[in-house]
Amino acid sequence: MKKGFLFFVHFLFYSTLFGQCPDRHFLWHRIIYLRDSSRVAPEKQFDELSAYRKTMDQCGYRDDSTYAFLLQRIGWLYTTKNDFANAILCTQKSIAIVDEHKNSPAIIPSMSIKSYFNLSLMYDSLKLETKKIAAWDSCISHAISLQTGYQYALDALSFLVPLLFNKGDYFRCVDYANLAESLVAKTSTTDVEREERSIEFFTWKINALVFLKRTNEAGSQLINEIDLAVKNGEVDLLGTLYGLYAFVVRDEGKSLAAVEYYRKCFNYNDRIKFKRGCAEALNNIGFTYLFYLNENKKAIFYFFKALKYADADEALNIYDNIANIYAKEQKYDSAFHYFQKAFDQLGPGFSEKDLLKKNIIASGSGITEYLTGMVLDKAAVCLSQYKATGNERALNDAINIYRIMDQYFDKLKTIQSDIQSKLFWKSNNRRLYEQAIEACYLKKDIQDAFYFFEKSRAILLNDQVNEQRWMADADIANQTVLKKNIIDLNLKLSSTAQSSDEYLKIQKDLYLKNQQLDILTDSIKNKNPMYFKNYLDTSFISVSQLRKDVLGNSKSLIEIFSGDSAVYVLIITNRNQHLAKINKQLYDSLATSFNSFISNPGLLNKDFKGWINTSHRLYALVFQNNILPDGSFIISPDGVNYPFEALVISGKQEPDYFLNHYATSYTYSAKYLTNEFTESTNSSNTIFGIAPVNYNDDLNLAPLIESDNSLKKINKYFSNGVNYVFEKATKNNFIQNFPAYDIVQLYTHASDSSGHNDPVIYFADSALYLSSLLPYRKPVTQLVVLSACETANGKFYQGEGIFSFNRGFAAMGIPAAISNLWSVENGSTYRITELFYKYLAKGLPTDVALQKAKLEFINTSISKEKKLPYYWAGAILTGKVAYFKVAHSVPWLGIIILLIVLLSITFFTGKSLLRKK
Repeated sequence: MKKGFLFFVHFLFYSTLFGQCPDRHFLWHRIIYLRDSSRVAPEKQFDELSAYRKTMDQCGYRDDSTYAFLLQRIGWLYTTKNDFANAILCTQKSIAIVDEHKNSPAIIPSMSIKSYFNLSLMYDSLKLETKKIAAWDSCISHAISLQTGYQYALDALSFLVPLLFNKGDYFRCVDYANLAESLVAKTSTTDVEREERSIEFFTWKINALVFLKRTNEAGSQLINEIDLAVKNGEVDLLGTLYGLYAFVVRDEGKSLAAVEYYRKCFNYNDRIKFKRGCAEALNNIGFTYLFYLNENKKAIFYFFKALKYADADEALNIYDNIANIYAKEQKYDSAFHYFQKAFDQLGPGFSEKDLLKKNIIASGSGITEYLTGMVLDKAAVCLSQYKATGNERALNDAINIYRIMDQYFDKLKTIQSDIQSKLFWKSNNRRLYEQAIEACYLKKDIQDAFYFFEKSRAILLNDQVNEQRWMADADIANQTVLKKNIIDLNLKLSSTAQSSDEYLKIQKDLYLKNQQLDILTDSIKNKNPMYFKNYLDTSFISVSQLRKDVLGNSKSLIEIFSGDSAVYVLIITNRNQHLAKINKQLYDSLATSFNSFISNPGLLNKDFKGWINTSHRLYALVFQNNILPDGSFIISPDGVNYPFEALVISGKQEPDYFLNHYATSYTYSAKYLTNEFTESTNSSNTIFGIAPVNYNDDLNLAPLIESDNSLKKINKYFSNGVNYVFEKATKNNFIQNFPAYDIVQLYTHASDSSGHNDPVIYFADSALYLSSLLPYRKPVTQLVVLSACETANGKFYQGEGIFSFNRGFAAMGIPAAISNLWSVENGSTYRITELFYKYLAKGLPTDVALQKAKLEFINTSISKEKKLPYYWAGAILTGKVAYFKVAHSVPWLGIIILLIVLLSITFFTGKSLLRKK
C-alpha cells in the first residue's frame, strides 16, 4: 500500500511538470538518479528527459547548468539509439550554453569537460578522426584551465597518446605522456593507483623515446620502473618493461644481453597470457639474431614461433623479417612471397600501390613504422635482385616503390603537428632517397634521379615559405606570439624540478599554448584555401622546367647527395646532364681536410702546396673532368659544407680558383628557387644597417671597431639608407625594423652554437637565438647580409640541411642571404662587403657582385697573406640571385657648393668684363 502511494505521488508531481517550469533542484537530482540507475531503461530515461526538455523550451528556461546538464544527458542517450547526429547536436548545444554564459553564477564551467569527452566518443563512432582529436584536446584543455575533471582529461590522453605514437608524432607523444604522468601523480591517492594509471602512459613514452633513438633517456627511466615493479611484485608489468629495456641494451651494442632481456620479456608475458607481448619478444629475438648477430637459422626459428602469438600488426613485421632472411640468401621468390604475406595482414591482395588509395595513415592502426620499414625493405630487395641477376623489371619495380613511398611520406607529414617529428621522419627514411638515387644511377635515368634528389632536401622549408606567402600579417603575428610562448615554456620546463608543482603548471600552460597554436593553424588553413592547397603541394620541378625557369642560358646546377655508403653528384647545364657516384670515404676525407685548411690561415701559410693539392683533388672528384660552360653555378650541397669558390681547377704556380671562372650561389633545393616571395613595395630600394660596435658587458664580446664607418661607406650607394649603431643597435630595434627594408646589413658577432644548442647573433643589449627568429609580419626584405662569424652554420638535420640563420630568414620569406662559413677577419669582411655593394650599385646580380668583390679584394691586396682563401672565401650567397636598382643618394651639399662656386665665377667674370669695356 505504501509503495503504491509513493508511486502515485511521484506520478502526480512528474505529470504536473509538463505544465510548468520544473524545479531546478529536483531536475538536477532526477537527471543524476536516472544516469546512475540500473533499473530505468535508457529508452524510458530518454522519454522522460525529452519531456523535461520540451517543457523547459516552452518556458524559456535554458541559460543555466541544469539545462546544459539535461542536454548533455539526452545527447548521450541518443547514442544508445545509434542516432549520433542528434547526439552530437545536443552535446554541442550543451557546450554552447556553458561557453556563452560562463561568467553567470548559474553556470558550472567544468560541465563542458564531460561533454567534450562524450563528443569524442560520438565522433569516434562515426570515424570522424579530426573532430574526435579536437574534442579530446578541448576536454583536456578545459580540465587543465579549470583545474578539475582530470579523470576525463586522463581518459582522453589515454586515447590521444597512443594515437600520436601510431601516426609517428613521437615528440608530441612524449610531451603528452609526460603531462599525463604528472596529472596521475597529482590526483592519485595511493602508490598502487598511481602505478596502475601511469604505466600505460610511461610505456608509450618509452616506445616513442626508443623510436627517436633517445635510448639513454629511456634507459635511465626504465631502470627505476623495473626496480619498483620487482619490489612491488608487479609481474604483469615486468614483461613490458624488460622488453623495452632490451631495446636500450641492444642500442648500446650488447646484443646477447638484449636477447636475454627479450627472453625475460617473453616469459613474463607468457605467464599472464599476453599474446601480443609474447609475439613482440620472440620477433625481437629473431631480429637481433638476424641483423646484429648474423645467425639466420636462429632468427627464422624465432620468427615462426612468434607467428603463433601474433596479431595482424605484429605479423606484418614478422613476415617482413622472414622475407629479409630469404633476400640475404638471394632466394628472391621466397622473399617476395613473404612480403606479400606481410601485405595480406592489411587485406587479401594488398600491395604498395594501395597505400595511396586507402587511408592507412589516418587509421591509427599502430603500424606506421612497421609498414614503412616493410615497403622500403621490399624496394631494397628489388634493387638487390637487379644487382644479382640484371633483371631490369626488378630495377623498375624498385624505382616505382620508392616513388610511392615518397608520396606516402608527403601524406604522413600533413598529420604530424610537431616539426621535430617531421624532421625525425625525414632523417629516419633517408635510405629511401639513397637507394632510389642508386637505382636511377644504375638505370642511367637522370629525370627520376633529379626527382629523388629534390625530394630528399628542404621540403619542410618549402612548406614554410608557402605558409608565409598565403598568411595574413595578423595571423603571422598571432602565430609568432604563440611560438615564442612555447619556446619560453620549454626552456622553463627544462630547468624546473619534475616533482614540483611549478613543473605541472608549466606543462599545463605548454599544452594550452600548443593547442591554441594548432587551432590557429587550422583556422588559417580553413579560411584560406590557397594556403591549404599550397601547404599540401607535392609538385616537383622537372629537368626541363629547371632549365627553363631557373638556369636559362647562363647558369648550371650541381646537386650533391651524401648517403651512408656513397656520394652522388648531379650536374645539369643548359645543354648537358651528368650523374656520378663517388667514393664516400674519399669525398668526406677531402672535404673535411679542405675545411681544415681554409678556415685556418696559419695552416694555409704553413702548407700551401698541401692545400692546393687537397683543393684540386676535391674539384676533380666532384666534377670528374666534365666540361663546364661559362656563367654562373648554383650549388645545392649535402653533408660537409664548403665554399666551391675556393676549389682549385689547376695549380701550377698560382692556383686557378673556381671563383675566377664562375659566379657562385647556393640553394636549399632547386625547387626553392621557383618559390614566389613577397615583393618590395618601396618605390626605391632601401637598406637597413645595424652595427652594435660595443656590447653589453654581460655578453663578454670584443668591440667591432670600424663597423659603423663601413656602414657609412655602404650608405653612399643608397638614397634612403638607415643605420642603427652603438646603443641603438638593440635586438628589439632589429626585429621591429628590418622587415620594412629591401636589404639588411648586419655587422656583429655570431656563433653557430651556444649554451642553448642554438645558433646565435648578438646585438648591443642581448642575444637573438635562431629558434626565436620569428616574424610579426611579412618582410619585404629581399637580401640579408650577415657579416658575422659562422652564420651559415648550425645544427644539421638529415634530409633538410643545416638550420642556420640564413635558413631562418628564408623560412620567413626572405629569398636570399649572404652569410659566413667560419670565423672571419674583420678588416677583410668590411672590405669585401663594401666592394659587394659597389658592384651591386652598378646593376650586377648578387652572385656576380659577390664574385667581383672577392676578385677585386684578391687583386688589390698588398699583403700576400690576404690573398689566401681564408680571408675571402667564407662569405657565401644562399638563395635566389637578384638585381637591385640602387637609387644613389644625391650629394646635395656638394651640388650646392658647386653651384655657389660657379655663380661666383660667373659674377666676378661678368664684373671684370664690364670694367674692360
